[in-house]
Amino acid sequence: MKTYLYNRVSSGKQSKKDGLKRQSESTEVFDFIKKHKLQVVKQMDYIGSSFAGKNFDSETVLGKFVEAVKTGTIATPVCLCFENWDRFGRDVEWKNTKRFLDLIDVNVSIGVVSMDVVIDQKLLAKNSDILQLVVNDIHRARKESERKSGFSKRNLLVKVANAKSGQKIYFGGQSPRWITGVKNNTFITDRQMLEDIHRIFDLYLAGGSCVGIAKILNSERKDTLGVSRKNPTNKTSRTHWFNTTVRNVLTHKSLTGWCRVNDFESEDYYPEIISPARFLKVQKLISKNAERRGGGKTGNIPNIFCGILYCQCGGKICARKTRVKEHDYNYMACRRSQVNICKDKTIWKMNELEETILAFILEKTPDELLFKPKPNPNGALIAKLNLEMSNKKSAIKRALQILDHMDDGEMPELESKLGELNLQKKLLAEKISAEESKFLAVNENPIAVERFKHLMKGADHKALHEAANSIHTRLKDERVRKELREVMPEVITRITCHLEKWEFDVEFANGTKKHYLFYD
Repeated sequence: MKTYLYNRVSSGKQSKKDGLKRQSESTEVFDFIKKHKLQVVKQMDYIGSSFAGKNFDSETVLGKFVEAVKTGTIATPVCLCFENWDRFGRDVEWKNTKRFLDLIDVNVSIGVVSMDVVIDQKLLAKNSDILQLVVNDIHRARKESERKSGFSKRNLLVKVANAKSGQKIYFGGQSPRWITGVKNNTFITDRQMLEDIHRIFDLYLAGGSCVGIAKILNSERKDTLGVSRKNPTNKTSRTHWFNTTVRNVLTHKSLTGWCRVNDFESEDYYPEIISPARFLKVQKLISKNAERRGGGKTGNIPNIFCGILYCQCGGKICARKTRVKEHDYNYMACRRSQVNICKDKTIWKMNELEETILAFILEKTPDELLFKPKPNPNGALIAKLNLEMSNKKSAIKRALQILDHMDDGEMPELESKLGELNLQKKLLAEKISAEESKFLAVNENPIAVERFKHLMKGADHKALHEAANSIHTRLKDERVRKELREVMPEVITRITCHLEKWEFDVEFANGTKKHYLFYD
């Protein structure tokens, strides 16, 4: 039987000590594979904790394996093999038991070296005691983690007590990133991080904005202070600088030497990276800039489309304020473009964007706003898609039959083709579902629509056309802007702007969609 060998260790330190190698190359594992006639087609290694079930996340090797089985990319029957239940996971007992049974249900056999058994549907049907043994081992794995967690908590208490007595203690993950350890009662710091921190403070005090500083650091491909060197990641939120990332550095009180862990607090515990006077100066400047740029308690509503306005890259389009010749101007731009992640750096004047979108809604699309789409399923298109789906299923079935009789050298190419067919099948299923539900009646929110009409001074359906003439005046009223921002998500669910092309797509709450050109 084709087998995926799963190995897991909690930390990179264990990996360096051949923790992963031991799980895959021990005599016990080799004997187990030979005895149960298993054919290992892939070894899956994972470094990280499983106490909260993170090893089953969609981005992990085990999570991807489970998803591939569900979508048919990995054909069943297949075996998932591991050393013992501690490797499978240390999550809450019922959750891990459910994961085990879900795999069994989709025809995945579970090979457990420590139990010397390959568990499948037939075995569980014949011997129900096996399930009890599995639950007992899952329970033991969880309790072992709780015991280790207790050690960690008690160890932290000891560390806090030592810190209170005057010792310099490294608190691991609770210490600032620029602290890497302690030697001879002196903290060891990351010099490169300290240089980056001083530079950020220098740039901000020289007049730079958080957005501007983030743009500079991204262009230089500087690592953020949140990147773990033990567990590298490609997540944009971790590897890219944003205005909030820069602001978090500028407001991190630990830079002045302050520390607080549990009930221990000290103002001069860590090395002083930024002087208290300089740190306080930056905090005052941040507060002043926030108020000047419209983020303070001014009561104005800079963006009535807050939460529903997006760039085509998927990032949010936000409101910005600039001052030219003693006049304030508001504009809209993709948040990601301002830190050099999105390539579309086009900006739109905020008043033009608002007035254009509302004018199109009021003048050109009262039907999309006020009426439900009529049930009118496109039978011909759905039939065509179903026929295409049938063809894909037949191709997948033929590929599976060929796969069982192929040599090992030819298998990767066919497995890749099989994965592609399954992906096409999944996309077709989504298309069919979308077409079948496309014209189903969607309950509109009449209260929200009436409220919107009232705010725009539209007494009836026809009056919506006339209301467009007063948009400019109405949007100057902050009370109207506030109410519009509240009601807008109930009328429009999403606006996607192609800033560079000067066009946008509107998705209405009643299920209809419309594409617009900015200048039509």
